[in-house]
Amino acid sequence: MYVLLGILIVVASSIWVHQDAKRIGVKKGQVKGLADLGPVGWLIACLGVWVISFPMYLLKRKEFMRINEKTGSTTAVAAGGIATIATFAALAIIATISAQRAMLEETAAQLVTQIIREQLNRSAQCARVKITDKVNDNLYRATATLDNGNDLSIAIETKDGMVKVQITR
Repeated sequence: MYVLLGILIVVASSIWVHQDAKRIGVKKGQVKGLADLGPVGWLIACLGVWVISFPMYLLKRKEFMRINEKTGSTTAVAAGGIATIATFAALAIIATISAQRAMLEETAAQLVTQIIREQLNRSAQCARVKITDKVNDNLYRATATLDNGNDLSIAIETKDGMVKVQITR
């Protein structure tokens, strides 16, 4: 879902760059260097390397407006650019948190299998763990699903880089 939202932001802001560049009269040959693009070039650059091209367009926009003697609000554009970048940063943070949660669930699944085999003398294996509740920063409630179809309620505790699992029922 987050990947789809990120793609949507990149595509929408790239289309906006194309339309804005056309509106203010951006043409290839107006500036030197990497920013020497027309509207279609900016669209392709933003779609291909958004993280570099989109901020570059926002920085060059005022120069393009001066060259083409256009007037308009650079404040609104800057606010839109900042909002887009902030949204992208928030998505990156959410993706990182999701990845950390997935790694914690995977580690907990391995520990549940170890507990079942070593302490309960059973042959079942934990197929997956799903965190159901965050009690605090270091404690989670979760459900461990075994390969035999049974579910176990577990507690997962993180402390000093260690992960501890306790079967609660």
